[in-house]
Amino acid sequence: PPTFGMYSFDAGLVGGRVIDVWRAADYSIDVEGICAHFAEQDESNAIKLLFLTSPNNPSGNWLTDADLARLLALPVLVVLDEAYVEFADHPSRADWVLTHANLVVLRTFSKAAGIAGLRLGYGICPSWLMAQLWKFKQPYNVNVAASVAGLASLRHVDQIMAVVDQIKQERARLFDALAAIPFLDPLPSQANFILCSVRDRTARAVKQALEAQGVLVRYYNKPGLDNCIRISVGRPDQTARLLAVLRSLA
Repeated sequence: PPTFGMYSFDAGLVGGRVIDVWRAADYSIDVEGICAHFAEQDESNAIKLLFLTSPNNPSGNWLTDADLARLLALPVLVVLDEAYVEFADHPSRADWVLTHANLVVLRTFSKAAGIAGLRLGYGICPSWLMAQLWKFKQPYNVNVAASVAGLASLRHVDQIMAVVDQIKQERARLFDALAAIPFLDPLPSQANFILCSVRDRTARAVKQALEAQGVLVRYYNKPGLDNCIRISVGRPDQTARLLAVLRSLA
């Protein structure tokens, strides 16, 4: 952490022991910290799964090839969440599954395809794992509406990726503009949002001031995300509205 919280939540639901390895100040993975836990384990407390996100949510940063390769050398099944990978300037690691028997890559239609409410996604797994997954797969896990929407998305990949390219261009413009706001420190992002640390005032106050003007952002005030807001990349007119309100608060 800070990262996508559902994996630790789900592990807790089934009685799993969760080990949190906090990210560095720049939100990069603490590879040394992760490796240290494996050096300390024994048969009675062996680590079974390692969950990673790239691009990370909510920081948007990318897990480097070198760091991923080092973590894949550990004796553990690595699950890499690539929910936002379409927005990155780097390729997916899906093809790494062909050469790493301990890697699972998760993808979703929720972000780039924009059908989050239908809960449609998939995993790219080594063949040995599939037989185990089929043992507990729910029989009706994908509904008809999600299936139809997913197939439609696959028929319009070029259109979807054209929109993604527009979002990436707008992200660059938004980042530069946010960096010029005196009370914000934006973090470079490989996702469709930008995390900003707030200076000289509370993030809650900024969030409330924006909300009063009809602009909604995500507000954080918890360990690892103290006094931060996360801003989604929208259309140019939405960016203009956001920046106008932020500049009025400076």
